[in-house]
Amino acid sequence: MSDSGRASPVAGQRGWVSPVVALLVLAAAWRLVLGTRYYGWEESDYGNLAMARGVLESGFTHFDMNHLPLFYAASAAVLALVGDVIVATRVVSLLGGLATVALVVLLAWRLGGDRHRVEAAWLAGLLVVFQPELALYSASSLREPLYAALLLGCLAALGRERLAAASVLAGLAFLVRFDALLILSPLLLLHALGRAPRIRRGLALALPLLLVVSLWSLYCHVDHGNWRFWEHSVSVNVDTGLGGEAELPGQWWRNGLQVALALLLRVLPGHLGHLLAVAGLLTVPLLALRGHGLARSTAALWLLATGFWLCIGFVGQHDPGHNLYWKWLMPVAPLWGLAAGVGLAWVWARLRRSLGAPAAWGLVLAALGTVLIQQWAETRRQLEVSAQLYKPQLELALYIEQEIPESVPMVLDNIPGCYIDRRPHQRRLHNWMDIPQPEGGREGLGAWLAQEEIGYVLWFREEWTQAPVVAPWLTSGGTQRLGSVTLVELEREDAYGWIWYVVQANTAP
Repeated sequence: MSDSGRASPVAGQRGWVSPVVALLVLAAAWRLVLGTRYYGWEESDYGNLAMARGVLESGFTHFDMNHLPLFYAASAAVLALVGDVIVATRVVSLLGGLATVALVVLLAWRLGGDRHRVEAAWLAGLLVVFQPELALYSASSLREPLYAALLLGCLAALGRERLAAASVLAGLAFLVRFDALLILSPLLLLHALGRAPRIRRGLALALPLLLVVSLWSLYCHVDHGNWRFWEHSVSVNVDTGLGGEAELPGQWWRNGLQVALALLLRVLPGHLGHLLAVAGLLTVPLLALRGHGLARSTAALWLLATGFWLCIGFVGQHDPGHNLYWKWLMPVAPLWGLAAGVGLAWVWARLRRSLGAPAAWGLVLAALGTVLIQQWAETRRQLEVSAQLYKPQLELALYIEQEIPESVPMVLDNIPGCYIDRRPHQRRLHNWMDIPQPEGGREGLGAWLAQEEIGYVLWFREEWTQAPVVAPWLTSGGTQRLGSVTLVELEREDAYGWIWYVVQANTAP
């Protein structure tokens, strides 16, 4: 590119190829490395394995109403080809993550304009290649990478004025996560109103999305007897917030505001990098001030996605350090990286004019280095958390498969149960939600264990598993006499909170 700032036609049309290819190779290599060291975000990584297998076994006719179908259908299609559900789900996540990186680079190339597009593409790409959630989740079995790619795909289509395509991509994003309907619907409306003819543009942007949503609602009615597919997703995330009682008038509002501010001022900079967060925050208003087009729609999507993430915190009021916020941050992160990359390219141009190119590059690369160091620190922390909390459960599942005969029934839940269910087996596995709360306390549970001929019990401290509700006394471990049977602790892990018992029949006195 010349000093006049004008790009050649070839550079404008094909110059994006080099940064896209190079950054995709770098991103793929980094994600493949992480895949050998990362043991998942939580139970969802492993639960997705069984759901994808179930979709294939149903002939693509049965989907869980509480988990939108596209990720599982795509994984099942790959599973039909490769025969390994872990490989299948990770391939879909990896491709979604790589598509996200590529779209960030392409969008930055366009937003940078003729003068700064090369710098914007490289800087934005480097900011998202190593971002912890974008990298780690692309090396897992989570659906968020595919969701992020479809969000950015919708934005790219809007930037090209491909209105029907943007609406279709919005519908596909909805079929991965319910959030898309709440985030992309306002974006499509704002873009439709950007110029005339507004009614025709609005119909082109609304009809494909409405058709997709209607078809999914119809499917839920036919297969699950319920049109209202959103009920569970909404109730799960608001029960802890709207369902809670504030101690003082206005306390609920203050609690929600404190959580949202903690997410914005502490969690987001900690996971993105402080300089990236500042650069993104300062760049978005400049994008919003431009006329109708990609820049303004990028600013709108940034605001909608970030605002939705903060609203989840405001309403749900989980502790700001809860890892649920990490997963929900993942689709937001590429928008911040995109904005920050464009902003840093503008800063580089100003520094070049005043200090010269070498000094400008030195300052910008030093700033980029601080972000990458912070991102690596957060990535390493999440790897350590994953190895501490989830690796032991995976190892227990592998032990069960290798050492315990399939004829032995057991109470198994969480990651071990999900992992074993990744492929067909003959085991009789019960989870705590399936166990009726026995009358008679210890003796009642012991009678049920004896009746079902249970050989092993895996007890969890997490209340959502129902284990501490059904059998709160098992929290102490050791040897537990439950009427006709005795449970003997074989192994425990206190960081996550589980105890592995063998069930022994008591001899008659």
